[in-house]
Amino acid sequence: MSRLTKAVGITALFALATFAAAACSSPKQAPDFAFTTYQGEDVLGGAALNLSQVAGKPLVLNFWAGLCPPCRDEMPAFQKMYDEEKDRVLLLGIDVGPFVGLGTRDDGMMMLRDMQITYPTASTEDKSIIARYEVVSMPSTFFITPDGRIIKKWSGPIGDRLRPLVDELLKASAK
Repeated sequence: MSRLTKAVGITALFALATFAAAACSSPKQAPDFAFTTYQGEDVLGGAALNLSQVAGKPLVLNFWAGLCPPCRDEMPAFQKMYDEEKDRVLLLGIDVGPFVGLGTRDDGMMMLRDMQITYPTASTEDKSIIARYEVVSMPSTFFITPDGRIIKKWSGPIGDRLRPLVDELLKASAK
């Protein structure tokens, strides 16, 4: 079985869980975790950080994997949003491929290079973030206010829903 066939199969299994939790109905605090950047140290303020160290701006936190076809499909939309909103919203992509069987860190970095993605991305050694963030499908995206409240969770590819969710995050962050 090829790596791509295996990745598509695993992604399909994650997609079955997508309907379970498309949005968080009650805000909760975003769990803190340590990460090491692939790129974006200048934006984030360092190479080895904790999520709590990048607080202060609305945050779109995206969990993705290097061998995840839906992750690859949505990255151009995230890049466009980053290019348009980087002064108002922080975008951070965390590669969790090694934890979900969808690639290594090298696969993740290769995907970023191939797709010319420039927004801040990182990896973590903290396997518990999958459970603590209740990641049930790949990709999964969280919309977090400057004070660390998760106001929305999107499981699976986000597609054209990204813009309205970023607008909702900005509105919630202004309160």
